[in-house]
This record gives sequence, structure tokens and C-alpha cells, in this order.
Amino acid sequence: MFQFRLPNFSAWSLPTGTAIKLPKATVHDIEERPEKRARTLKHLLKANHINHSVIYNDLRFHNHTPHILGSADQLSHIYDAESRHLEPWRDSPGEIAKHDWRDNLGKRKYQRAYIDFFEDQLVQHGYDWQSLLNDDNISILLADPSASAAALEHWNSWDLKSPTDQFAESQKLAVALLVAAQPRNNTNPPSQTKRHDFFAVHLLTTSHAVRILLPTLPSRHHVPLLRQWWLLTLLVYIAQLRPHLNIDTIKLVELEERSWPFVTELALKGRFRTDAHFVKALRSMREAGGTWDKGDRNGFYLKAAVKFGEEFAGWGGFGAEEEADEEGGEGRRYSGEGDTGDRE
Repeated sequence: MFQFRLPNFSAWSLPTGTAIKLPKATVHDIEERPEKRARTLKHLLKANHINHSVIYNDLRFHNHTPHILGSADQLSHIYDAESRHLEPWRDSPGEIAKHDWRDNLGKRKYQRAYIDFFEDQLVQHGYDWQSLLNDDNISILLADPSASAAALEHWNSWDLKSPTDQFAESQKLAVALLVAAQPRNNTNPPSQTKRHDFFAVHLLTTSHAVRILLPTLPSRHHVPLLRQWWLLTLLVYIAQLRPHLNIDTIKLVELEERSWPFVTELALKGRFRTDAHFVKALRSMREAGGTWDKGDRNGFYLKAAVKFGEEFAGWGGFGAEEEADEEGGEGRRYSGEGDTGDRE
């Protein structure tokens, strides 16, 4: 599986720029909700947090259960399908304290210790996570730049003079990299179904995460956070051999009265309803549509979601390893990919 590590250049500083002005995303507070669905979601989220580690499978895969539970229907079935692949917590080599919490950043064996540390910090902040985020000792992470020499020139060339408008364009790019990307050397005729790039979907879901975080973060972190997302995007684009983007494949989609409820049906009741990345991708596009499509009569995000939902046939983008799997006729499981078979 393709992996890379970003080098650290802690002596650099990033311009803070101006704030990216967005409304806060809708928050669904389930803690005190009496409805059965809300109570089920709350209990399953807590069960996952208590029983399953964040990173598993030789510390390579990430636990996506909270993401798909927050986007899905049939909650108990989704939880069972996803959790059968997860692993219990394991003790870390040592504890984390406030004076040394930066020392083991990036060391996945310390995941349990970091969970314990941040939960202890939440207690001291009265369980106010935004207060914790505003603590300079914590939020300084967002201003710590990372760079790759291969992409540095392009990374620096992005001049964020209109951060809000440019963030809107970046979200369109994230969608296009997943939905409209074509290998540069691809000579095969178009197919009604396709494998989508497993790494490109993370550009979309991390862009969605940035959109959710921006209205809650101090404005001094907005531009640095967006620029670090841009760095990740450049590195993935290069590593995936710079696929060609054909935006017309999205723009020319004929909706034929299909709307967001159609997309929701694909996500919640379709064949891939237990694949966390599939569901998250559709949700990310829907949220982007709610943010930006009000001024877009062409419905770019809706068209992209319809196209992706109907064409999706699994995840690709793994190069020679993927080709070997296909030749051997063996399926494989990726992080966050649940049981995609139809239930009895």
C-alpha cells in the first residue's frame, strides 16, 4: 500500500492571512435526545470509543466507525459490519503529560496515551472542547508547517488573496479528483462502473473536515490549515501519477429529476452502504452542495454525487498491488470498508 511521511520544517512560519468566512455546519446534539435513533447512535459511538482502538491492523488502518455511524441508517447493522474488523485498545509504552505531549507526536503506539491525555485535559476545561482548542499549547499544532521538497514550489505558489472563494474552488477540486480523474495513459473505453482512487477520497473527506473546523477555529489558523490541506493534495496528486481531470464528465451529467434524496438512498440503502469511505464521500459532497450550490445553478456537487454513487464499484489506486489482486481474483479489504453484500 502506498504510504508517505511528511518531513517537518518547524522553523518555518505560515502567513495567517484573513479569515475564511463560513457559517457553522449543522450540529446534531444527540446527548439528551429522547428518540430511539439518537439514543442508539449515542450508545454505539460510546461503545466504539471504549472497545476499539483508533488505529488497527499493524497500526496502518483507521477506525471509521464514528464517521459512517454519523452518516448512515440501519445503525446496529452498520456497527456490526464495521466493528468485526476492528481491534481492542492496547496499552501505550508510556503516559503522556502536558510537559512532554509533543515528544511522541506521530508515534502510533501512543494512541491510547494520547486519548487519555486529551480526555484528562477536557476535564480541566470543563468538557469544553473549544476552550481546549484555544489553549495555545494545543492549537499551535495547526501552525506547525510541513513540506515536501518535490511539491514545495507549487505549494508556495498558491497565493490566498481571497481565502473564502479559493476554499470554495478547493472543494470543487477535491470532488473532481475523486469523480472526474482519469489515468493519463488510460486507453480503455468508458465504463458504466469504475474503481475510484482510495487516496483521492481522503482529499475530499479531509476537505470536508476543514470545512467543518474552520468556523470553530480562531481565524489565525484558517489559512495555515487550508495550505496544509493543499500540500497533502499536491503530494497525493503526484504520487498517483498526476491523473487527468475531465470536469465535463461531471458538468454533462443529466440529473433527470434525481436530487439529493436519491443520493441519500444510494448511501443508506445501496450495495455499498457499509463502506465507510463511500458513504463519507457522498456525505461530503452533499455538505459541500449545501455550502456552495446555492449560487450554482448547474448543481455541480449534486451531479458529481449522482455520478459517483452510480458508477462506484470499489476502491483502486494501489498500482501494481491492486493489479496483482485483480489477476488473482481475490478481493481485499481497505480501511473503513464494511460488508458490502446484501443482507438476507
